[in-house]
Amino acid sequence: MHIILGLLTVIGVIAVVIYRIRMAADATREIGQAASDVKGAYRRLEWKNKSRVDVIRDIEDPRLAGTAMMVAVAKADGDLTSAQIRAVRDAMTGTFRMDDAAADEMLAESRWLSNDLGDLGSFLRRLSPAVQKACTDEEKSDLIDVLTRIAAIEGPVSDIQQNAIGVVERETGLN
Repeated sequence: MHIILGLLTVIGVIAVVIYRIRMAADATREIGQAASDVKGAYRRLEWKNKSRVDVIRDIEDPRLAGTAMMVAVAKADGDLTSAQIRAVRDAMTGTFRMDDAAADEMLAESRWLSNDLGDLGSFLRRLSPAVQKACTDEEKSDLIDVLTRIAAIEGPVSDIQQNAIGVVERETGLN
């Protein structure tokens, strides 16, 4: 009888230990979930604050601003063609003296920036301060020449493209 009582006691102790371990695991999982929720809330708040910022006005690199301008001018008359993409890359590696990897990365970012283009003149106006601050008059003139060449790839330069290039000339102080 005392053996049965001893076995029941051992089984009871094992059951209590298993129950406590399971409760500790559940508590740890809940703490991890709460920490994840807090981390996610922080990330959401951080993204929300970033989304209020005008990403285009915050561009300080004149090469990125110039590349975004080229992409925007090329997209003014429709989607980018392979000839336009080649011309933008050639301008980036030639005029901006960038290597291929940096050019590909900056081109992808510029395409993303100009995704919801809206008004071309307004878009270029918002990009102009980066060029105005960092470039010489010769570099600004080179940019205008590149923009004009890219605009002419798919046929004659449209009035919208010509007006937008004029905006860049005025905003950068060339005109």
